Amino acid sequence: RIDHAMEADKISNISVVQPATLSMKPIRPRKLLNLALGLFLGIFGAIGLAFFSEHLDHSIKTPEEAKERLELPTITSIPRVRVNRVSPTSKRRQGKTGDRIWDVPARIRQCYEVLGEQLLLSSNGSAEKKRVYAVVSCCHGEGASTVAASLATTLSQRGDGHVLLVDADICHPSVHQTFKTKLSPGLTDVLANGQSNGDAIQSLPGQNLHVLSAGTANGNLSETFNTDRFTKLLTSTKNHYRYVVIDVPALSDTSSSIRLASLCDGVVLVIEAEQLRWEVAQKARAQLVKSNANILGVVLNKRQYHVPRWLYKTL
Repeated sequence: RIDHAMEADKISNISVVQPATLSMKPIRPRKLLNLALGLFLGIFGAIGLAFFSEHLDHSIKTPEEAKERLELPTITSIPRVRVNRVSPTSKRRQGKTGDRIWDVPARIRQCYEVLGEQLLLSSNGSAEKKRVYAVVSCCHGEGASTVAASLATTLSQRGDGHVLLVDADICHPSVHQTFKTKLSPGLTDVLANGQSNGDAIQSLPGQNLHVLSAGTANGNLSETFNTDRFTKLLTSTKNHYRYVVIDVPALSDTSSSIRLASLCDGVVLVIEAEQLRWEVAQKARAQLVKSNANILGVVLNKRQYHVPRWLYKTL
């Protein structure tokens, strides 16, 4: 009843005991102290967060880290760039027919030249020892097909002889799209249907590069990549071509990839920087070593420079 009466008459039960006492001196904000504390907490907080993020990140970022984690030499690192599948070239390289060839961007062409030179040096002065190179990645999408196409193009431009690019990635064929050639007849037609190599291999006008597309997939990769048939194919191609570059399916796509890689003279392992976990790369390396595959080295693909390249080399 008392509360009801107080509410009706708007009577407050709060009383002022003592008026507020004014400060004798004005208090100024400590701007420098607040600024110093803010900078200190911000800088060290950011450093701590960076170390914590680095601890959680298990991807391979630099050639040095790839060498340390995998105990393999890093042949080259290729920056992340936008690559056009096919583009018209200059009149000097096009010829009169206006042929369209694989376009390796100028800023990464040197990387593939280094890759080609290192592969040839791995032959210990004899190119006859290692002439068939397999390009393989751990997972699809790391850029192994692009590396294989660019490597084959670079080797063909050396003028040493004809180069054959084989698209063995039946799950994700791309060579026919890269060079605007026919998908079939191709590798599967040669291995499964016994078609002649000469009918399936396609030559590119005005170049030393020939292409064997993937062909029509029959759904049974293990039967398609029969060891005896593939070995005979490699023997036949080695007799007609100076170098053979094979785009092997990703190791995560099929178990046949390890078998194919072990049949080649040398294997190039492609790793996408800042994406693939080093545990996965180590497992892939162990599988290849167990199958007696000759791993020549690692290509760190799609590498990003978060600081200028010249500054990175200086540091």
